Amino acid sequence: MIAAPLIALTSKNIPFTWTSQCTEAMDHLKQALTTAPILAAPRLGKPFIIETDSSARGVAGVLKQEQGGLEHVIAYASRTLNKHEARYPAIELEALGLVYAVQKFRLYIDGAKCTIITDHAPLKALLHRKDLTGRLAKCQIVLQEFDIDIIYRPGKKNASHSLIDVEIRVDAGLYGQDNKIHVFWRSI
Repeated sequence: MIAAPLIALTSKNIPFTWTSQCTEAMDHLKQALTTAPILAAPRLGKPFIIETDSSARGVAGVLKQEQGGLEHVIAYASRTLNKHEARYPAIELEALGLVYAVQKFRLYIDGAKCTIITDHAPLKALLHRKDLTGRLAKCQIVLQEFDIDIIYRPGKKNASHSLIDVEIRVDAGLYGQDNKIHVFWRSI
């Protein structure tokens, strides 16, 4: 994760020491936030698209909307996992990513049609299964609040896949549960 050196500075257990890695991360974030793709303003009432991805280190989502025949990015959201979430099985981790994304983008998608694109095929049935228990049942309840369709697209075919860094590099013991929006960029 690009912001990992900066997030590490907020930890209570690590002394605040600005390093060359911090400078590099800050410069990279400034460049990423000021160059294409620039965020577009949402058109409320129009359908939205959310692309999500998860890894053993974090979850991320990209909110998009079709405007003028092209998909434009409206917002990015991501966070690292805590030590308990990092132990979730793949389906629960991917479901956590969906729930995180719809909750972060609630102000945009509430009352609008939304298509969620995931690279985890079993999630397509998440809204309709009647035999779910535990975490998946809780995820299903949260997701049923929204007018959403979940579709599967292999990770390599996701247009935003290069923007969502699923190999988040986080030091052991560093878990960003600050609920702040972080931007994960693999390449620009």
